[in-house]
Amino acid sequence: MEILFTKNFNGDHILSCKREDGSVSWKHVSSFFIIHDLCHFVVETLMPLKNAFYGMVAAGTDISEFDLPKAQRNFQLTEEALFAEQLVNMLTIEFAQGKMENFIEIFTSINDVEGSKALPIDELKMEKIRNLANQLIQKWNLLQEGKTMTLSYK
Repeated sequence: MEILFTKNFNGDHILSCKREDGSVSWKHVSSFFIIHDLCHFVVETLMPLKNAFYGMVAAGTDISEFDLPKAQRNFQLTEEALFAEQLVNMLTIEFAQGKMENFIEIFTSINDVEGSKALPIDELKMEKIRNLANQLIQKWNLLQEGKTMTLSYK
């Protein structure tokens, strides 16, 4: 699947996912959610997770359905999706507020509280995730308005 991040002049950017069958799911997203969705790509690629946000979109879930209240969705979030969302949320906070020295400890406690199945994550994996996320965010920040950054999700 191709994931396209299009930078618009007014900050109302576009996230598009072109599936292998040629179908497309897209929505308008804020600058905050561009960072969030880039972090999803990194986490889902490096962990690797096949049944989280991008995996679910690749399998046919429309991006806009994730915005619906739980009772109105046509799907259930997978264990991988819950794990990814928790990790991505913390990573997004870290990018906004600075590196957390006890990231793994906090993440593990949140993951335990939420009851999500824990996947192995350590400082080495987190450093790889942070490095790739930094690279993609820098690439996004340097992207000219009106241009698109394309990533490949397999």
